[in-house]
Amino acid sequence: MKDERDVTDATETGAGERGRDRRAGRGIGIVLAVVAVAGAMGFATWYARYDAPFERGAEPEWMAEVSEDSVGALIGSAKHERMLDFPGVNNARDIGGYPTYDGRTTRWGIVFRSGRLRDLSEDGCERFRKAGIRTVVDLRNRMMVDSTLFDGDPECVQTAANMKLFRFIPPRGEYETKAAHTRALVERNRNTIKNMMETLAEEENLPLLYHCTAGRDRAGIITYVLLDLLGVDRRVIRAEYDLSGEVGKMHEYEGIDAIFADTDAAGGIHEYLKGMDVSYTTQRRVRENLLE
Repeated sequence: MKDERDVTDATETGAGERGRDRRAGRGIGIVLAVVAVAGAMGFATWYARYDAPFERGAEPEWMAEVSEDSVGALIGSAKHERMLDFPGVNNARDIGGYPTYDGRTTRWGIVFRSGRLRDLSEDGCERFRKAGIRTVVDLRNRMMVDSTLFDGDPECVQTAANMKLFRFIPPRGEYETKAAHTRALVERNRNTIKNMMETLAEEENLPLLYHCTAGRDRAGIITYVLLDLLGVDRRVIRAEYDLSGEVGKMHEYEGIDAIFADTDAAGGIHEYLKGMDVSYTTQRRVRENLLE
């Protein structure tokens, strides 16, 4: 039979160990809580800095020395095809390879622009698939197109890519100048521009192709804003616009210059987009995804 003293000692010992365990558990809990709070504060500090305004750097000296006559050469490439050979599609091209003010370049094979895809040939379908395009954004106002949503695009497009509709709705009223019309078009479709930037900010959506009917005006507005955000010289952006000459007139910059004027009035491209509710975080992610 156990001695009563032994039983008492064992009970006290067990109670002491449980007490130490509880204290140790509380200590670990406190440490974990402190680490969690510190981590949250660190993340909050990082995020606040990441979502803070940022300034466009100064134009590099070499860019300032490029003449208007030679700026068009900056849109060429000896290693990559600028214009895409998608039989049945007009005005298809890659917007990679453009130099930026901070010494980087826009990435090749990541973002494309074009006219409508519904006439893509069988050979064109094969080339479309080889391009690895994950997302197709239709910028047309489908209420004014003679087919229902996406049914004009061939099956190869719909099965190869995620389809998105970001409509550019025509502005209300008549406008005497191209500048006034472009401003009204942008103002009415601010959410479309926001949706495009947020889509480009997500890496899983890339490579991406956006298109309208001819691939000139609505696709052009997206391109102006995007290349300005990426830091491409505006003379290069105008030269890029002139590549649409096969489907429209060249050297008509009244619309694009109206957008640039409004951008400058807003305090720069970052503030211009922030006014459309495109966060600085989204803008940074677009730059991270599309520059090298």
